[in-house]
Amino acid sequence: MKRVREMLTRIIAPVILFAVLILAWAAAVSLFGWPSYIVPTPLQVWQALIAHGWAFLPDAWTTTQEVMLGFGAGLLCGLILAAAIASFPLLRNALYPALIFSQVVPIFVVSVVVTLMLLQFALLPQVVVTALYSFLPVVVTAADGLERVDPDLIRLLRASGASDWRIFRTVRIPSALPSIFSGAKLAMIFAVSAAPLSEWFGANSGLGYYLRFQFDSFNVPDVFAGTIVLTALGAALFGAVVLVEYFAVPWSRRSQELNLIWRGI
Repeated sequence: MKRVREMLTRIIAPVILFAVLILAWAAAVSLFGWPSYIVPTPLQVWQALIAHGWAFLPDAWTTTQEVMLGFGAGLLCGLILAAAIASFPLLRNALYPALIFSQVVPIFVVSVVVTLMLLQFALLPQVVVTALYSFLPVVVTAADGLERVDPDLIRLLRASGASDWRIFRTVRIPSALPSIFSGAKLAMIFAVSAAPLSEWFGANSGLGYYLRFQFDSFNVPDVFAGTIVLTALGAALFGAVVLVEYFAVPWSRRSQELNLIWRGI
């Protein structure tokens, strides 16, 4: 019973918070008298969502492709680089400053430069920008997870004749999976933010392009509506990563369930 109440609380609390934010939004617009071309009311945004309806799908599909391709490329590159850093400590000292520097460069600058360089290659500029801004969380968390293995266990396996590759495959990777998925969830958030921003500067489709077009036309309710669609897309993709983690890391799931049971007792 305790677990059921806790699960209901996890569902009800966000719904209540969302309702309170909507009411506060409507009250603020009414109180300050903001016109719709500055801040629309929730009803105006809802009407814009209904008016466009399925028309959002082509742009949403374009952005989804960019996010998934960029996230996949960033995840793959991040895992390879993390494995290299964990295997060769010298690489950590050499690469970490460059990795940090690559992320502090403003994303809109990177978007403009990459778009101008790769403008003729359809979705490629958006995919490259998305990959650049999604791989760092994977590198950092995966490298830490691969390195945080009990050294006594490593020594025991080596004493029994296990090769470095076997230790990496059977011990380091499984122990690092929770950290890898933590980085993957952050990477997905970064990817959903980077793709539409790149579309804003140089694309002819996608939710970022849609937002720019509506913003230039002063259709602010449509801008809010497109932002809601983008937020829903990001939440769905983030949930997909969480779902994969749920099935890929069963030992972590069982540990969480035991903690819930313990708190219920």
